[in-house]
Amino acid sequence: MRKRYTKEELKERIIVTTGKKGFLRDLALKEGFVLFDIEEDVLGRYSVLSSVGLLPMAVKGIDIKEVLKGARDASLFCRKKSIEENLCYKYAALRNLLYKKGKFVEFFVFYKECLIYFGKWLEQLFAESQGKKFKGILPVTTLFTTDLHSLGQYLQEGKQMFFETVIFIKKSAVNFTIPKVDFDISAFNYLEGKDVDVLNNYAYLSTLYAHSTSLVPNIVLSVEELTPYTLGWLTFFFQKACAISCYLLDVNPFDQPGVEKYKKKMRSYLKQVE
Repeated sequence: MRKRYTKEELKERIIVTTGKKGFLRDLALKEGFVLFDIEEDVLGRYSVLSSVGLLPMAVKGIDIKEVLKGARDASLFCRKKSIEENLCYKYAALRNLLYKKGKFVEFFVFYKECLIYFGKWLEQLFAESQGKKFKGILPVTTLFTTDLHSLGQYLQEGKQMFFETVIFIKKSAVNFTIPKVDFDISAFNYLEGKDVDVLNNYAYLSTLYAHSTSLVPNIVLSVEELTPYTLGWLTFFFQKACAISCYLLDVNPFDQPGVEKYKKKMRSYLKQVE
C-alpha cells in the first residue's frame, strides 16, 4: 500500500483497531491513521460487540445499531434471576449437568452455511474460556445436512460422550422454490413448488427425531430469522452463558494461561533465530 498510495491517501484507507498502548498504536499515531481503541479488559474472544467486531460488520454493510440493540435487549433478558425464566442460566446449567453425566463434547449444530463462522467463534469462546484445570466441554462446529452423512452414524450409535446444541434459523434471508425438471429420472418432481426452507425444516425435524431417540441429548435454540438484531442477541447470550458455565466449573472465563504459555515459548524460540 505504501508503494501504491501517498501518505495522505493512506490516511483515508487504513483504519487501526488496537489496545491503548503498544507498537501498533504508536505506529497509527505516528502515521495519522484512523484509530479505534480496544478496552484493556476486553479479551479477543469477547470483543465481537466492541470496535473489533463492529468495524468489519459496518464495512460489510451490516446495521451495527441493530446488532447493539439486540445485544442490549439480550443483556436485559439475561438478568432475570429465576432459572426458569432465564434461558441463558438454564442453558449454562444444562451444559453443566450434562458434563457431570460424562458428556464432554458439545456439537454446535447449524442448518445454515451463513452461521459457520459464528460457530467457529463459539468454538474459540468456549474452548479458550472453559478448557482449564483439565476440565471443560470440547466445542465442535457441525453443519447439517452437509455433515449428516459423514458424522450421522457416529452421532447416533457411537460412544455417547457428547450432546448437541442446535441453533436453528427458521427463515432464510433469501429463499427459492424448487422448480419442475423435464428429465425426471429420479422421480423428484414431487418436490416441485416446495421452498428449500421447508426441506431444511424437515431435515431438522428428522435429524432431531433420529438423534434424540438414540438417546443423544439435544438443546435447541430456535430463531425466526437471522438479522443484525438476532446476531447481536445471540452473541451476548452465548458470551454470558459461557462465563456462567465457567464459574459453574470453578474456572476463570477471562484468562487463557495455556495460550500464553505457548506464546511465551514461541517468542523465546524466535529470538534465537539469526
